[in-house]
Amino acid sequence: MATTSDPLGIDLAVSGDLDPNFRLCHGAENLSNALCRRLSCTAGALESIGDDPAYGYNLPDQLNLDTSDDSALAIINASARNELLKDPRVQSLTTQAISVPD
Repeated sequence: MATTSDPLGIDLAVSGDLDPNFRLCHGAENLSNALCRRLSCTAGALESIGDDPAYGYNLPDQLNLDTSDDSALAIINASARNELLKDPRVQSLTTQAISVPD
């Protein structure tokens, strides 16, 4: 949630698990956490709770796929970029998916 005092917002600190002390994060940390959640949530998963059905791109699902094909990497890049740009706090970005040889 963005506020006038912090345009990047303030929220509970959640990076993996909820902070047991319910610590608040703000600024770049808050934005970073929000973008990580966005890239680890399966598309449509929030629809069941009445939230944005278009939220999320599960980037971890793309790991260990056969992505030696340039077109597969381009799809991952575009999908991650498009998902991150849905956050109104993100003005521009560059993504780069790579294939790592076994």
